Amino acid sequence: MVVQIAQVFVGALRGTAFIGGLAGGSAVAARLYRRRQRGKRVDTVEAMRFIGKEAAGTSVAVAAGMTAVSILGRSVFPPLAVAMVVATGAKYLYDKAVERF
Repeated sequence: MVVQIAQVFVGALRGTAFIGGLAGGSAVAARLYRRRQRGKRVDTVEAMRFIGKEAAGTSVAVAAGMTAVSILGRSVFPPLAVAMVVATGAKYLYDKAVERF
């Protein structure tokens, strides 16, 4: 029973992280495309690296937020607020860690 619950949780978390990464990467790709349409130069290799970095960061942030909501369950804190705070903190820490690369 516990193993089945854990498997469902991991599957749901993986799906949620995938959707978060897709949304983050798509947002950055749209922003870069808009920049290119306005006549500004966008290096393709640099753009792909930036899109990948942002997609991974958003994926990590969404997974962290959903994990926090799952752990806290039905606490006194609203789940959306918990997810936003934890996801924002996770994305901030991720950006800070990868800015060196």
